[in-house]
Amino acid sequence: YNGIQFTGDSVTVENNFIDNFCLTTDDGGGIYTYAGDQSIVYANRVIRNNLVINAVGRFEGVESYYYEPYGKAAGIYLDDFSNHTIVANNTVVNGQWAGIFLHNASDNVIKNNAVFSCATQLLMEQSAPVIRNTSVIENSFYAKTVQQQLIYYKTYADDDPRLVGAFNYNYYAKPSTDDAVVVIDKDYNGGREKISLKLPGWQTSYHQDSASYESDKHNVLLEEFPFK
Repeated sequence: YNGIQFTGDSVTVENNFIDNFCLTTDDGGGIYTYAGDQSIVYANRVIRNNLVINAVGRFEGVESYYYEPYGKAAGIYLDDFSNHTIVANNTVVNGQWAGIFLHNASDNVIKNNAVFSCATQLLMEQSAPVIRNTSVIENSFYAKTVQQQLIYYKTYADDDPRLVGAFNYNYYAKPSTDDAVVVIDKDYNGGREKISLKLPGWQTSYHQDSASYESDKHNVLLEEFPFK
């Protein structure tokens, strides 16, 4: 199942190499944490300087929905109500679901991580509670193929992505100028739409990532990243 799982206060998960996880049970992570109760407020939690590769996942292990016929394993997974966690200076490589996944998790910092060749490099999913006070800064997100997403925000609640938190100073690398940087998936009554935005659209419409930049040169992307 999970490579490393933790809870509580004053926890540091540091300098680990995690390879091939969620081989039997699905919907987990290389590094996973879960609060489970909105009243719990954590303090002094850090996930840093880890290398997490090859998120496998096992579709049969959790009776996943038929429309998600793939292994749901995230490199770093902040699950329900996880809060006050700093995720910094980690490298996450290869997975058919998410590199870093925030699920109904608020008051967290995602900083200076490199995520490469996952189905989605940063996945955010919310229903109740919605995601708030999240900083996504100075990260590098690399999509290796046109099918892979950089940032995917899925909401089952009528909510504005601008309220999630602050995105800035990030680097987005993708194979083509036609590829979206952010996908906003509104899956609720009155929504039911999916919006794909290139970086200028994300900056203009949602006032995020004003100082971030992107590359559309796939060969440069592969040369920059140490794991192919």
